[in-house]
Amino acid sequence: MRLTRREALASAGAAWLALRGAPAAAMPLDPRIPAAMGRGLDLTPQGIRVPGSPQDYTVLRAQPWAAPLIAHATHLRIWVDWTVVQPRGDRALDDPASPGAPHLAAVDAQVDAAVADGLQVILLPYRYPRWVNRETRSDGTKSAAYRLPDDGHGPYSPWARFVEALWDRYAGRMACFEVVNEPNLQLWPQPDVAERVAWMMATVDAVARRHGGAATCLGPSISDAESDRPWRITERTPFVEALLPALARRGFAGGDHWVWSFHNYNDCELGGDRVGAMRRQLGDRWTGRRAADGGPLAFATEGGVRLVGVERRRGVAYGAARQRAEQAAMLADAVGRYASAPGVGLFTQYTVHADPNYDCGLLEADGTMRPAFDAWIGA
Repeated sequence: MRLTRREALASAGAAWLALRGAPAAAMPLDPRIPAAMGRGLDLTPQGIRVPGSPQDYTVLRAQPWAAPLIAHATHLRIWVDWTVVQPRGDRALDDPASPGAPHLAAVDAQVDAAVADGLQVILLPYRYPRWVNRETRSDGTKSAAYRLPDDGHGPYSPWARFVEALWDRYAGRMACFEVVNEPNLQLWPQPDVAERVAWMMATVDAVARRHGGAATCLGPSISDAESDRPWRITERTPFVEALLPALARRGFAGGDHWVWSFHNYNDCELGGDRVGAMRRQLGDRWTGRRAADGGPLAFATEGGVRLVGVERRRGVAYGAARQRAEQAAMLADAVGRYASAPGVGLFTQYTVHADPNYDCGLLEADGTMRPAFDAWIGA
């Protein structure tokens, strides 16, 4: 009997775990069924910006340690960085003469490889090229590529055409389409950002309906960052309170093809139950898919434990070995808490290789194994 690649990966993963003396965890159920929590991997935008880098899924899946990681995952989050896949406005996204063509080919290859491995792909449109937002300078803290375009996000905007092109290309291969990344943290200017996100979600909803609901829509991918600088960060509570009525004004109907998405670094690093507070805040006002307990179903599409988060949690600056052991323990605790919490359908790990600017990695940047790797696949 021939094994599928997914079955082979699962078998290899179980054998690898047995050799390391750790029990093999059962494969999670389909995370589209609210009774089970899926496990996602986020490889960062670098896998599209630099094809062939360690963050390229086609490279990652070929590594000797990859089998158990993939066998314990259900989703792969792929960032489609607009600035590199369509850097010029006089070339269509799929124009083979576009300078972005090699990067779009990298998206194709990684999507196809993930689907072949049995993973559900989350596609995320990311950032704005200069020809769209006409911005050349940062705001002092944020890149020009995060500047919201004056053309907006309505149905005839360049952004809407980009979104439609992604659906045309990947519908049937992507399981989920995430509208935006951390709009309450990354985008600028922040005043009225919830109104802009409401337009994005309404536009994506129309595209999804034209495509017969070919993928689950995720939004608003809210950051759980906290700050006393509202010009730079809009915290979760005021953002949600502004977004929900803005969606209603846009005639956003929601439905089962919508799942609320959020990021959970603070929950992972500091403990507590921010996801519970968020779900209570949403209540019945959010019109997306419901979980088994009747409340909103929520997907954590990005999160993890940064090395600096260990010091935040413990209040101690450990040496390198102890710091990484503590990171692993905190990550295992976070996954366990989320798996037993009501209403959470997905927990996504950012990243596999360490990102020097946001270091939650299961591996060091050079590929050296960390204790967090075993914690992730064994949690």
